[in-house]
Amino acid sequence: MAGRRVNVADLLGKPAAPAENRDFEGASDSSGPDRLIYVKTARLAPNPHNPRDGVGDLSDLSSIAEIQRQSLLVVTRAAYLLLYPDEAEQLRGSDFIVVNGCRRHAAAVEFGRAELACAVNDTVARSRAALLRAALDENVERKDLDPIEEAKAVMAIVAEYPTAKAAAEAEGWTGAWISQRKSLLKLHPDLQAMVRAHAAGDESGLSIRRARRLGAVKDIEELTAEQQLMRLADIERGDSAKKAAGRQSAAVDQAADANGTSEGQVQEAAEFTAVNSGARPSAAGVSAPAAPGMQEGRAPGAAAEFTAVNPASTADRPVPKQSAGATGTPAPTLVDLAALTIDELAQAIFSALSIDDAYRLADALATKVLESSGEG
Repeated sequence: MAGRRVNVADLLGKPAAPAENRDFEGASDSSGPDRLIYVKTARLAPNPHNPRDGVGDLSDLSSIAEIQRQSLLVVTRAAYLLLYPDEAEQLRGSDFIVVNGCRRHAAAVEFGRAELACAVNDTVARSRAALLRAALDENVERKDLDPIEEAKAVMAIVAEYPTAKAAAEAEGWTGAWISQRKSLLKLHPDLQAMVRAHAAGDESGLSIRRARRLGAVKDIEELTAEQQLMRLADIERGDSAKKAAGRQSAAVDQAADANGTSEGQVQEAAEFTAVNSGARPSAAGVSAPAAPGMQEGRAPGAAAEFTAVNPASTADRPVPKQSAGATGTPAPTLVDLAALTIDELAQAIFSALSIDDAYRLADALATKVLESSGEG
């Protein structure tokens, strides 16, 4: 292993002076956990567990051929192999493993820099989780990771603990934070690519919020990419329906407050209107001939239909007292409509409906009467 002490001025923009390195093993001659030394670029190995999937375009680091502006964090080969002994052959010929600065190392190789300033800190290699976390933190801080890379790095750290709960406690995360990242890895690779694209600025990609929503679906990882997209569409349609129902419920509450009626009364009126909303409103003053079958001033047919939609009756509950509406007109409570006279039934319906809905109901009733008398 080879190295020499670093002149701090070199890291502030002054080109590094070339120097010959000596080979040596381990870091036993270090006076502390953080040694800043120069190491031959050829004797450095990139982190095999780098959270980045690749180094990408290195043209932005071409100046490293002349000036190195930031040191690399490295651990000795000996310390690294205590954690990953199976990688000894892969790291043959290397003295140090780069933990942070893999792009800088790759740029030095590409643009011909002979040696790099490195901060040696074997305490970073006290555990696999610590080594992985050191690499993750630097990339997150520099915003070098896309959401999928970050999720993979987080789950690699979690895998070093007995449980996700233990990982959360040790790393200072929450279970929900871990679950959100895990959910992204349940998506088909094609959808993960869409997440990466969106994070890179492509609006046609898949946002993290939508991706996490889909990833939380049970057994979603067993579906194909097309099936996952179809499931997402189903989920979002359901979400829209729930929002619409919530808005309708809020409107019912507001109507109840405005009219001085109870929520139950307004809801019953809304249900009645929904059943009798097929005809268009007619002009004011429409009159309809008496329907066949109506006897003794009663309206059993209409009452039966209304009661079927609103089954609560005086047999089931006491008749509530009437309450005054916003206009001062009493708002009648819906009761057993078959027991009401025509005038009482008309008053009950009129009090429960808006003017437009009352016109619509009158139009619908007139149409029914004409149809039943053979004139429609």
